[in-house]
Amino acid sequence: MKRNMILISVIIFIVSGILFLICLYNNQKQNGRSQSIYVKINKLELKVQLADNFGKRLRGLSDKEKISDREGMFFIFNKPGYYPFWMKDINFPLDIIWFDENLKVIEIKKNLQPNSFPQTYQSAGLAKYVLEINAGLSDQYDIKRGDKCFLDDI
Repeated sequence: MKRNMILISVIIFIVSGILFLICLYNNQKQNGRSQSIYVKINKLELKVQLADNFGKRLRGLSDKEKISDREGMFFIFNKPGYYPFWMKDINFPLDIIWFDENLKVIEIKKNLQPNSFPQTYQSAGLAKYVLEINAGLSDQYDIKRGDKCFLDDI
């Protein structure tokens, strides 16, 4: 009886390990993708990297020295919520724009500086999407609350 229990425990452990490795492999495979889309708000058109899973959202733009005025990062969350952002390991100032589930601007934080970490920034309302762009672009393109964002696959 004791021998059967040990055997069952070993089998459960091995199966659990295999399932864990499969999940880890799939997650790394997703994290390795650099999927991009086009985003348009008013006359600002950007090619943005998608941050659509935990690893990409955690890393954000922290691995970039700079981005062009035609680039950004677009964060996609599973459901509307209050999603705080910080400037940890960011090397350049940003404007951060929060959108509701209908892709309407609900909040903009402008000219956030890298040295502001550990301060966090979030929207006053429920957001499902967030866009990080170079500081000043939201003013340059007159982006304001209520503006609509349009997405287009590449």
